[in-house]
Amino acid sequence: MRTKFTNYPLFVLFSICFGLPALAEKPEIKPISPGSEAAVPGYNVQGMMYQIDNLVWSGNAPRRMTHHAASYYCRSLGENSRLPTYVEARRLLAALGQGPEGDYNPDLIEGMRKSGFWTSTIDSTDSSLAYFVFGNDGYVDLGSLRIEIDVRCVTPV
Repeated sequence: MRTKFTNYPLFVLFSICFGLPALAEKPEIKPISPGSEAAVPGYNVQGMMYQIDNLVWSGNAPRRMTHHAASYYCRSLGENSRLPTYVEARRLLAALGQGPEGDYNPDLIEGMRKSGFWTSTIDSTDSSLAYFVFGNDGYVDLGSLRIEIDVRCVTPV
């Protein structure tokens, strides 16, 4: 079932109520070049990085991975590196223009049009499924933890 981020899980609505930035607000995307002072060392090999809110997003991992392998991979890149949450993925999509205006532009982040990525968020009704994002169109879906999907990691600033 492919859905845009219009039907939010209950935990997302609670998160919004308890301190997340307004979802209608379009976050700024700050490009970070590999090797620059702001770069996350473990992310340099993946190319351009991007800061959105208080997170640095990696480029695409070198290959697609299962959810378990993706989680392990992100943790291996640094002490605080991990898969993004569902809510953090929504903020990235908002930064790309997903919203009521419909001006979604995946080309603002290198490689987003050709890929998607896992989130760390497991479905609350079926623990064999996790949320992932289609980068090309900004849709989100649930997928089996066993399928191989592209990977982007995040690290808090």
